[in-house]
Amino acid sequence: MHYCNVLPKRATLRLVALLLALAFVFPAAPVFGGESEPAAATVPQRLVAERTALASGAEIVTIFGRSSSGPDSPIVAMLTDTLGDEDPANDQLRYVWVFTYCPPSLKQRVLACIPFYYARTSARIPKAGATPPIVHDFSRYRSSAWKSLAFYGAQLAVLDPAGLLVRAGTRTYLRNESDYRGAHLENALSVIQAFRKNPDAREFRGPGVDASLGQLVKRGKVGAFLGKDQLTAAARKHFSKSRKNVARNWELLRQRSEEEGLFFEPIASTSESAAHAIVWVSADEIERSPRKREFNSRFLNISSPWSDERLRQWEGYTRRFYIEPSGRYSAVPSDGSTSVEMIPLGIYGLDFPRIPALLVDFRSFFNPKSREISGRALDDVGRYLLDATPFGDAKFFVLKRFWGIFSRRKGIDISQPTRATAYAQLATMVSLAEALDPELNSIVNNALRRLRTNPMQSRWDSEAEAARTQYDALMAAAKSGELDKRLERDRAAERVRLEHGLLGRTLRRVATIGSFGLYRPKADSPDSLERYALTRSMRTHVSLLEEVAATPHPIDVAWAPEKYRESLDFVLAHGELAPPDLAPVLASIVRGSDDVETQVIALECLARMKDGAAHDQLAQLGSSLDSSIAVPGSSSIAPGVRAAQDKAGRVPVAP
Repeated sequence: MHYCNVLPKRATLRLVALLLALAFVFPAAPVFGGESEPAAATVPQRLVAERTALASGAEIVTIFGRSSSGPDSPIVAMLTDTLGDEDPANDQLRYVWVFTYCPPSLKQRVLACIPFYYARTSARIPKAGATPPIVHDFSRYRSSAWKSLAFYGAQLAVLDPAGLLVRAGTRTYLRNESDYRGAHLENALSVIQAFRKNPDAREFRGPGVDASLGQLVKRGKVGAFLGKDQLTAAARKHFSKSRKNVARNWELLRQRSEEEGLFFEPIASTSESAAHAIVWVSADEIERSPRKREFNSRFLNISSPWSDERLRQWEGYTRRFYIEPSGRYSAVPSDGSTSVEMIPLGIYGLDFPRIPALLVDFRSFFNPKSREISGRALDDVGRYLLDATPFGDAKFFVLKRFWGIFSRRKGIDISQPTRATAYAQLATMVSLAEALDPELNSIVNNALRRLRTNPMQSRWDSEAEAARTQYDALMAAAKSGELDKRLERDRAAERVRLEHGLLGRTLRRVATIGSFGLYRPKADSPDSLERYALTRSMRTHVSLLEEVAATPHPIDVAWAPEKYRESLDFVLAHGELAPPDLAPVLASIVRGSDDVETQVIALECLARMKDGAAHDQLAQLGSSLDSSIAVPGSSSIAPGVRAAQDKAGRVPVAP
């Protein structure tokens, strides 16, 4: 459909006028320099772990947040498949559970299909004993991504042409489901990243872990096309961007609050750097200030406290702060300080792109919600009322793109990315011990109930009970052996892929189905089980060697040889299991290392590999090898080097 048939010139002018009017209603945010990391908050240990061993050789690590009242709150759990041995190299992350993620009910799914419906539904607590859903399966990441891609193709080919009602319903449902699941995964990712700094978080460190966490970052259709290097880079970029967002917004909010005569207080969270902050105003300052005192509402996105009669007669929550002789506010008294009564104005999320996100306005709970739904409403108007598409209505989407760039540059807090992740992080934070005092905690909980805009979300006050119910169900499944059976099925599927090609797997499947289940493949032999364990160990060592090889040469500056010597020794012992893409990695280590012994072992690894890529790398290295390379303390050239030189067509020369 051509653009002019859907959005006439008069409608275009009205849309431009509307956007410009919104720019004046929500004016620009000032930009301050500096992106330095905020000072680390001295906080007690807020995250603790509980480990549950399974009979099948696996371990569930459950991360709890210390609760301000009652038992600790379960947040996220991850299953690490250890194969029941003492070799950490073959350990593998399997499943992720987020205990506040509840499977949507039928009512929630129906409401999630309705465009312009921006409200949460009633409480949703899973049935006791129902095994909680796995929010992410690391071993099935690529297959899940391909399924999402196939469904997206079906959406374009079948559902979209079926009419506006079908198109609007399915696309609205997919967006709500993606936002609901994504917010919980983002919250779990932030908790895991914070917990990784604990000394006993051994499962979340080491080669390959960043690539696994990259799956949580790049979830969806695009992940099917990314390799380990891209996933690792995505995870590290995500964590770096998060730190920069917090640092920038920390300074923006602090400076702006000080300029307006307000007090900025960071809230300690699960990580070392606070991800949320409260802005306060002095009750005495309100009494002394004229009602027409100038107040710049942009960036803070709240109305002027000086002209608000409710604050002059405030009967809500207050807290005592102390003014030091230097004029600085403090939460604790000191010598010469005077006390002052403070009124909370708003809570902001600092881990948010471009600007701090207003999450709670203590005078208008609808204020942050209206900003949250502005982006969705604008998108729904274009898609469903104007029937605009990116291909047929280029002018509308160019205009929308221009507005997005303009609003981000000016810091206008409408049509911004969803606050769902910031809300999930805030909900987790307020459940922790000593994060907020009980009275303020209750007020924030009441605000969170009103801020939900996704029909798949349940009432916030039900999530704590749902989390405990799902945690108990997970522990019951672990005790009954249900998780062991699922884990063994996944292992068996991986061993089949390792031992058989596509044709062999297809024939086995056809035989099982054709015989109505009478045909069952034979149990794996001990050799097959050992090969499976060694292959998993090989992946871990290859990941470490890839990281070493990617270091700028000479690699000995950043990597001491003994840190990756164990990986080279493993490849040397089991070179027949090494993947072909390891050959250029070993060749890069030979060229980049100045340690003679490391060069010799890397060459021996290439010689042990039964792959044409390794032989090609040996041929390329053959013309440049130094004939004096030998194992220190030996009077002869290492056997692996001699074999390598023979395969490269180069006559070995004794030192």
